[in-house]
Amino acid sequence: MCTLNQHDVCLGCGRLINEITGWSSGTTAEKALILKCSKKRIQLLNEQLPELIITRERLQKEAKK
Repeated sequence: MCTLNQHDVCLGCGRLINEITGWSSGTTAEKALILKCSKKRIQLLNEQLPELIITRERLQKEAKK
């Protein structure tokens, strides 16, 4: 489930609200572009506000501890 920040960016997947709501009707090419952009958003959020971002990678690392 997505959790949005004040800019309507999901803290988990990095997608924008319009990308989330339109996901099921998107083409394969549109979804690939959304995933590419969302990955960049997560990287930027991690650099700017690392304590707010819980990525799958972070969860996996913490689960191994």
